[in-house]
Amino acid sequence: EIIPKLEKIHVDFIDPQAFQEVLVTLIKNAIENTPDHGTVTVSLRETPENVLLEVHDQGIGIPATDREFIFKAFHHTRDTQRYATKKPYDFSAGGKGLELMRLKLLSEEGGFDISFESHRCRYIPSNQDECCGNVLTCPHINSVEDCKVSGGTTFTVQFYRRGRKC
Repeated sequence: EIIPKLEKIHVDFIDPQAFQEVLVTLIKNAIENTPDHGTVTVSLRETPENVLLEVHDQGIGIPATDREFIFKAFHHTRDTQRYATKKPYDFSAGGKGLELMRLKLLSEEGGFDISFESHRCRYIPSNQDECCGNVLTCPHINSVEDCKVSGGTTFTVQFYRRGRKC
């Protein structure tokens, strides 16, 4: 389920192509890392200094050992054989890390910053542990709510009105 929390905003200072690329990439990434029957929340709000986009998934989270590499290409968080046949938007589809690296490079061109916070699902703490991919069949939890509080990641993008904040 995708939950939109969208306020009316003024976006005349945001490059529409960059905004679209950021939004699509982060939502796709969140869906691929959230088990079936989980939720992804997309928030958009305006502050005096910027427009703030947050994409929060209640998925498996990023292990601490991988967080420093999340915006670098070709860093695989899982064995590539585990997701080599999956399609985009499938749970655990994986990838080469090119999309997040591309967003980071785009942000360095100016106009926005991207960051994230994550906590790994407590039931699958390492990369060798696998999520079953469906909240309703997870052997570790008793309800959808149990999954929602066990792990997740939030990507935050700040689009600045007056260029990059110093």
